[in-house]
Amino acid sequence: MNIRFDGKRALVTGAGRGIGRGIIKKLAECGAECVAMSKTQENLDSLKNEVPGIRTVMVDLADWTATRHALEKIGKIDLLVNNAAIVIMSPFLETTKEDLDKVFDVNFKAVFNVSQVTVLLPLSYLIHNCLNRHCIFYKVFTTYYINSTQENS
Repeated sequence: MNIRFDGKRALVTGAGRGIGRGIIKKLAECGAECVAMSKTQENLDSLKNEVPGIRTVMVDLADWTATRHALEKIGKIDLLVNNAAIVIMSPFLETTKEDLDKVFDVNFKAVFNVSQVTVLLPLSYLIHNCLNRHCIFYKVFTTYYINSTQENS
């Protein structure tokens, strides 16, 4: 199967390593203009060495305002992959509110923030495709969508 994204700009969060890094490589291979977003400059630098021509943006997605400012500078996005996520591995009885806040800030709030800003970019920049890799966001959105659809029928 030959999938092409020529002329399309793709934004991938959590692109510094792991699945996000692989997604950026594949999208670039398929012709997309790629924007890699990560909170670690070192990871972005090594990715840019592997995939010249990509644009990199360093931002901590847990920082709501900094994320919004970074996204506004990017411009039109045709394909959004909300991939960034964190896991705090601590025993249940030792997990703190701060731990949960960090996880919620990146794994849920950032998905909402990035998606909202991308959709609201000026000049009717619309997202053609959006992939949210986080099942919690998908389930919440799907549940809301299904419930609101049933109420309107």
